[in-house]
Amino acid sequence: MSEGGCEIKVRVTRVVDGDSLVVARRRWFNFLVRPKPFPVRLYAIDAPELSQPYGTEAREGMCKMARGSLRLDAVGNDRYGRVVGVVYRRSRKKSLNHKMVAAGLAYSYQRYGKLDGIDEAEARARKRRLGIWKSGESQTRPWDHRRNSRGGRRKGRRWRLRLAVVLAVLAATAIGLQWLWQSWGETLRAILGV
Repeated sequence: MSEGGCEIKVRVTRVVDGDSLVVARRRWFNFLVRPKPFPVRLYAIDAPELSQPYGTEAREGMCKMARGSLRLDAVGNDRYGRVVGVVYRRSRKKSLNHKMVAAGLAYSYQRYGKLDGIDEAEARARKRRLGIWKSGESQTRPWDHRRNSRGGRRKGRRWRLRLAVVLAVLAATAIGLQWLWQSWGETLRAILGV
């Protein structure tokens, strides 16, 4: 899928989480050629990760909303190769992106773009204390959760990498000292005639 707002008729083959789907194109000749499924990331929203509170509720909510025939307005691609887009039911009244935020199952995520009316939907969900807003503002945002998770893994990797470098240097030093000791020993034996 390329950049530039094209509309595609799709059906969901799998719901990954509250803001990611795997879909396949719908065509009248699908019975002849089975279309290859492709991943879709919903534009301008971010749902809790499955490892976070409300992550499974967001996924279940998306499963309920993503049934039947859908339309995908592709906006572009993300760095993981997923199509980023707005997903509608046939009526095109409200997108699934908008409905997830309105139900309190996702956050408005405006880092890469804005969807009309989504801020108001989030404000209403927050006021009604729906879904992720039940506990107020104390919930960790998904983007903060991912950043904290990556930071911890990187620190662990750095520590392991440093340990591996130190061990390699020590091994090289030990091998070098052994070689140096052997060569000095041979030189001393040659000089002393032993």
